[in-house]
Amino acid sequence: MSELRSGDRLSAIREIAARFPEAFGFPIRPLALTARRDLIGLGYTKEVVQQVLRMYCSRPDYLAATVAGTCRVNLDGTDADVPTQEHIDHAKVRLEAYRAQQRQRRKLVNQTADQKPAKSQRKKERQLPAAIPPVTRQEAQPATLMGTVMQEALAKLKRQ
Repeated sequence: MSELRSGDRLSAIREIAARFPEAFGFPIRPLALTARRDLIGLGYTKEVVQQVLRMYCSRPDYLAATVAGTCRVNLDGTDADVPTQEHIDHAKVRLEAYRAQQRQRRKLVNQTADQKPAKSQRKKERQLPAAIPPVTRQEAQPATLMGTVMQEALAKLKRQ
């Protein structure tokens, strides 16, 4: 069984969602148990349907809709049946596992953030070496200085 690449799965779910907006639109409701069979009957391959439904039905908002006991929906948007208690319990377990995973990720991110030096400490580390003292200007009178240089140059020419 060949798996679809991520981009192919997204394009497949977009195509199916565009074709059946009542079933794959908002508000999110659990799909009827016959949705897999119906999609295969419409010409989609078994692999594509399996991967698209796995991706769609494992979303946290889909699981939350199942936990809430919302009525299932057929591809055409009509009500099907209510999820069984077994399906609701399974969705609760999957949703709690997802939330625990998210908490663990946040905890790891916060731990790595705590290990980094604070912003003020980083600025201190990047400080430049001691400042170079400013250059003091010597007050010179340009006309006098220029006159002296010109006089010396003229004196050299006269000596030659």
